[in-house]
Amino acid sequence: MRNTILSLVVFLTFSIITFSQVTQEAGYRGGLIISISNSIVTHMTYETDDGHTIIYTTPKQINNSKSFNSYGVGIHYSGNIISEIGEFEFRPGLFFSSYYIGPELGVFFNTPIYKSIVGTVGVNFHYNVHFEEGNSSGYSTEDGLFINPSIGIGFKAVFLSFDFINDKRIYSSHYFNPNGPSTIGYQNISGILKLNLNISEMLPKK
Repeated sequence: MRNTILSLVVFLTFSIITFSQVTQEAGYRGGLIISISNSIVTHMTYETDDGHTIIYTTPKQINNSKSFNSYGVGIHYSGNIISEIGEFEFRPGLFFSSYYIGPELGVFFNTPIYKSIVGTVGVNFHYNVHFEEGNSSGYSTEDGLFINPSIGIGFKAVFLSFDFINDKRIYSSHYFNPNGPSTIGYQNISGILKLNLNISEMLPKK
């Protein structure tokens, strides 16, 4: 856990220093983005065993319904290189939610659509951190790199975006019952809807 936290600190520090080197160049703008989000979570499967092992092989229930039920928040640095056709944005930061937490790096292209309305398209690279609790009974989160296409629309100060995660497993819970059927449940994530607030664009201009 200590190594994970250290890695996150190094990642953010390096990213911010890198983007800060170009703040003096013409055609660059940087700022802070805070995201408030809700995830589409799929309760995919629940399985049972024979009550004596924790090898879950026999399907008990399959539920493919989806719902918004996992809130989160993101803190990112937004570095924008301005060109004639639009803005190329690099967005390193951290994202926190119940089971989806870790460092991120977004690469986006932002372009005007109509008057002050802006559209954005890109890819968000998220490394999910592994957490677990309990032994024979407990829960764990899936770790690894998530590469998520992302689209968005709105204004420079406030905009909506959606990360497509394509029903990847993010969480599993298990309960071992020596006197009866034990169970395991898998939870997948399909995407994340974000309300993004660009703090630098909301502040009064000097």
